[in-house]
Amino acid sequence: MRTTRSLTAAALLSLSAVCAGVAVAPQAHAQAADDASTKAARVRFLEGVDLYGKGQFEQARSSFKQAYALKAHYSIALNLALSCLKSNHPLEAAKYFQIVLKDSSTPPDKRAEAESGQTEARGKIGRIEVQVASGSEVYLDGEKIGFAPIDTLDVEPGSHVVVTKGAHGTSEQKFLVVAGQLVPVRFGSVAAAATPAPAPTPATPTPTPAPTPAATTAPAAPVADAATTAPATDGTPTPDASAAADTSSASSKNWLAPPTPLWPAIALGGIGVAGLATGIGFAVAASSAQSSADNTSAQIRAAAGAYKVPTTGACNNVGAFPATVQGQVTDACAKLTSSLNNVSTDNTLAAIGFVVAPVGIVGSALYYFLGPGKRPGEGATASAYKPLIMPWLGAGTGVNVSGSF
Repeated sequence: MRTTRSLTAAALLSLSAVCAGVAVAPQAHAQAADDASTKAARVRFLEGVDLYGKGQFEQARSSFKQAYALKAHYSIALNLALSCLKSNHPLEAAKYFQIVLKDSSTPPDKRAEAESGQTEARGKIGRIEVQVASGSEVYLDGEKIGFAPIDTLDVEPGSHVVVTKGAHGTSEQKFLVVAGQLVPVRFGSVAAAATPAPAPTPATPTPTPAPTPAATTAPAAPVADAATTAPATDGTPTPDASAAADTSSASSKNWLAPPTPLWPAIALGGIGVAGLATGIGFAVAASSAQSSADNTSAQIRAAAGAYKVPTTGACNNVGAFPATVQGQVTDACAKLTSSLNNVSTDNTLAAIGFVVAPVGIVGSALYYFLGPGKRPGEGATASAYKPLIMPWLGAGTGVNVSGSF
């Protein structure tokens, strides 16, 4: 549990200290410009504090963003990250928590708060660790990230595509990321040479309460789980060592990953659906043609009975009917023949459709699960990384915005 600090007073005192430090600028015009930016940032910062305290987290996020654009300070970045987390923007929150952790001026207590926030944010998003030969170009979802080696990438849960270009040529991998999962994506010789990293020694984190004069309690920062990413001594995040699965698990296929290429599965599925639709359509048509044939046959038999003509073979004995009805009988017999032909044709086509349907559907399923392009190791990764559930402690109405600049 930690108490809510007096945000306005702390912010004003810290802003005054920053303004006093900036007053020693080497040139007068630089001093004036910096003072103006700091004052404008101060207005937006205090506005964000007020909005956060009212529970208007989305508006607070906007105000802190404007403040950070005017003055890049770790305290603004921390409060912006907390607002992003509260307004359901975990990917953006992770970005600003990372900025706080990389800032060498961040004091230890704020660094611990950023680490806890980063843990909660990364429990709601996914991470990608691209392992490829140094110097290779790396693209994520069509956007160029840079040249390998690159830091672990935070991403939204869902489907993603990584493309690399280098000495190994151009390679592409598609994969699905779930919340809290770290996916290692290996290319070229790196994939064959990859070995599991040693597991870090788990340490029980102890949240540091921030003593404040206010009596209202605020939610404590979530306790960091020992299995999640921890900051290195230089502030750069170190990926969870459990991301490297053992070699026996890494060699297994991810059966749920789509095959490469995917179009044969789609084509076979389309053929199966078309076959099913064809079978049903012609079966209905055959039934309709059979009904028409039955009705026409009944009419011919009735006419034969009325004119004392044998019902068997009546259509072959039209001359036995009176001359006044022979034309009608001839037309009815022609209609009967046509309906019977339609019944035969429609039943044949329906049978073909019902044979094609299961062949296409089963073929599509077999190709999807057994086709080429299944990447190794993803099944093991999915089981090794689970979303973290990070409870907040204390009364739920406090203001969890802290720091100053």
